[in-house]
Amino acid sequence: DDGTRPPEEGLTVSPSIGPRFGNAGVWREAVANSYYAARADEDEISLRVAEADREAREAARWREECEKERRAIAERIKARHGAYPPKPAPPTPAEMEARRAQKKGEIMRLSKREEENKMLRARILPPHQYDGEFPEELRKHGRVLEHGGVYADTEFWRRHEAEWEEFMETARGMRIIRKRQIPFPEAGGAALYRHLILRSIHEFNLSEEDAEKFAFRRCAMRWHPDKVMTAVGIRLLPEEYDEVGAKCVEVFREVQEEHKNRLRLRGTLRRGCD
Repeated sequence: DDGTRPPEEGLTVSPSIGPRFGNAGVWREAVANSYYAARADEDEISLRVAEADREAREAARWREECEKERRAIAERIKARHGAYPPKPAPPTPAEMEARRAQKKGEIMRLSKREEENKMLRARILPPHQYDGEFPEELRKHGRVLEHGGVYADTEFWRRHEAEWEEFMETARGMRIIRKRQIPFPEAGGAALYRHLILRSIHEFNLSEEDAEKFAFRRCAMRWHPDKVMTAVGIRLLPEEYDEVGAKCVEVFREVQEEHKNRLRLRGTLRRGCD
């Protein structure tokens, strides 16, 4: 009797199988399930292979269409403009060297022009632009500085110093300070730094290295962001607080970069300060 046979090893009796089928029915159901599962896997694999083949055919057809379109465009260009120009020959070593020399000369020319522009913004005339028009009495009164063939007109910076002194006097009694009332250097921080170097050499007879240190300290004492914001920050309008801080940072950054460039050219810039 099937009901008295021991269960087959590896097969479990499902409660859905009635008692009249017994373990033989369980075994036949397991075999059928395995067969249909294998058929389902084969069908899934066949579908995936067919989908991959279809995508490959579409990709090949798309590449063929792109190639046809490229050829058609090339034919239209050739019919309109004639044959393609010949491919240029690679430059010779002499030509490459000439290009490098030309590029280096252009860089040096632009650097020299930028240097002259910085000097002009500081009211400093390069030697080749001085035509001897400064009267002697201006030199006697210190309104024109001369050092190494470079001349500087100090009137511009005298006005700036006067505006700063007036601002510091009036700011003590002001409850609110506006950005337009702060006399930022019109020509920038680098121009102020350069002019202070010439002025300290002329007035205090300092060496160029000591003059650079003196000029940097003067600029830092006046335009360091912490100095300015400590002095006037609490009396600024809230909507102008960030603008004034950003302007101070810009001016002092120009001073720092100019000072570093001079130290770098002299070879005395400390390692890690770049």
